[in-house]
Amino acid sequence: MDSIYNSRKEREKEARKTLILDAAARILSEKDYYEATLDEIAAEAELAKGTLYNYFKDKQDIFESLIARGHTCFEEVLTKTLCEPESLESLIRNILVRLIKVVEENKYMVRLIFYAGAHLSDNEFTMMMKDLTTKWHEASQSLAKVMGQFKETEGLAPEELHTAALLIFAAIDRIIKMSFCNGESCPPKDIDNYVRLLHRSVCTEKTI
Repeated sequence: MDSIYNSRKEREKEARKTLILDAAARILSEKDYYEATLDEIAAEAELAKGTLYNYFKDKQDIFESLIARGHTCFEEVLTKTLCEPESLESLIRNILVRLIKVVEENKYMVRLIFYAGAHLSDNEFTMMMKDLTTKWHEASQSLAKVMGQFKETEGLAPEELHTAALLIFAAIDRIIKMSFCNGESCPPKDIDNYVRLLHRSVCTEKTI
């Protein structure tokens, strides 16, 4: 009976944390980190301000939890996409389109990451960027492994495949930042051009 009770309490706790993070995401989609207040987040979540402290230490803790949740969302989308490659070109297209969709649905992530350096200590910002770099490195290794299955990349050495994967992610990162500057949504209209040129850039010469 205790285990059932504890399990229910844990589910309720996670549901309440999600409620708070969703509310914080909505507030931070409209306001700068410094302008957003815990009072506003509590009101948006329809909770007493004191309740927030049962789940998070402070606004900074909420911020870091939102960043972590965003990274998890990116990883889930990428993992799903890498499991269903029909062709190299469709793989590139799906990664680009789906990651842009994630950002459209989570605009607060762009705003937070753009201005992270302004409200994090040097050590916290360094740790966040180190963690982000590690995640991108792991993701690029996974992409490189899948890319090696296609005829367009025949003859590329493992390190070249990894570089090609990094090239794709670097381009996508830049596209997303240009498309959602300051959290405002302006998705690129020339997706086909991006996909075509990215595909061409990672093909071996004999397959172009």
